[in-house]
Amino acid sequence: MKKLSIYVHVPFCSKKCYYCNFCSFKANLSEQEQYFNALEKEIEFRASQFKNQPVKTIYLGGGTPSIVETKQIKRILDKIKQNFFVLDDAEITIELNPNSTSEEMLLSYLSFGINRISFGVQTFNKRSLTFVGRLSAKEAESYKTKVISLLKFANKIGFKNISVDFILALPFQTKTQLVSTLKKLGTFVTHFSCYMLETEGTKLEQYYKPNEEEIIEQYEASVKTLKKLGFKRYEISNFAKPSFESCHNQAYWKRQNYLGFGLAAHSFVENQRFANTEDFRLYLKVFEKAPNKKNLIESGVIKTENLTKKQCAEETLMLSLRTSEGLNLKEFKENFFDIEKVHAKKIATYLKAGLISLEGNFLRLTGKGILVANEIIVNFADDFLELVSN
Repeated sequence: MKKLSIYVHVPFCSKKCYYCNFCSFKANLSEQEQYFNALEKEIEFRASQFKNQPVKTIYLGGGTPSIVETKQIKRILDKIKQNFFVLDDAEITIELNPNSTSEEMLLSYLSFGINRISFGVQTFNKRSLTFVGRLSAKEAESYKTKVISLLKFANKIGFKNISVDFILALPFQTKTQLVSTLKKLGTFVTHFSCYMLETEGTKLEQYYKPNEEEIIEQYEASVKTLKKLGFKRYEISNFAKPSFESCHNQAYWKRQNYLGFGLAAHSFVENQRFANTEDFRLYLKVFEKAPNKKNLIESGVIKTENLTKKQCAEETLMLSLRTSEGLNLKEFKENFFDIEKVHAKKIATYLKAGLISLEGNFLRLTGKGILVANEIIVNFADDFLELVSN
């Protein structure tokens, strides 16, 4: 039986960071309570269709899940476990902002069965933190000390799977500072995510443009540093110690079934996508009462899309090449077409340039190729319409 992953979106934040392009906003306790009531209704609604599928991962993201009361986190996890068959060894992750996380909260999360925590650290540069609207100048002063204290405490109480997020090439952050920070935190965590700064569609775009050379320089420094610290790059932006790769994120990259609950959450089941509305009031209104499929679709709360074979081929190519495993040529041929035969000239060109490698049944991007991944993927996918029959 196919296994299922579950994502829960908690859209609330104390304020919106200038680099953020996710569905997030400030809400009072009453609005938060309404939201979690609606979220429970959505979980119950979906459960009837998927309750027999084993759930292998649960991921609470945002927004800032650590900004809501811990009782809200517990009620949602309990609701999922009541309505779905959650495996005993399921990976259960919660995203945390160090500034809104306490030792007491970590103890509560552990007692709820959460076994993986992901801290959105982003940077230790004080000027960066204030410039991008993440922290006030006063908060930034003690930020590094607080992060390290929380990481030490999380290890002490028994969290064995701890991840930290960083953003590369933030304003004022230098390569030297980044490398120093990675080394400092490497002993406390089992996973790093190092994302290249993107400002399109964000407030930051209005007054700051990322330096491409700086992004590449910091990315290459991160790869080199983390390799020395025992972290393996298993996806373009993700690095893990052995056996600590994110099971939940791998479900996305391998196009496995997942359900998304909450505002703006997305689902993927057997080549069909579901996308929830970003309209907070509409979401609450429709889920006030027990919903049904018809009124969810008619109201626009949920939009569905059946992916074409071409779309599936493009997604498979794009997501596979982002991972260290690469594109399984045998499976791609069975499902779509023989990419080695059709794209023989392109493959030969990229091999000669040292951008890709061919090992057995797998086509992979090299370290050099990762830096131009989008260009390679687009070049391969350009003529998929002619090659894949819908």
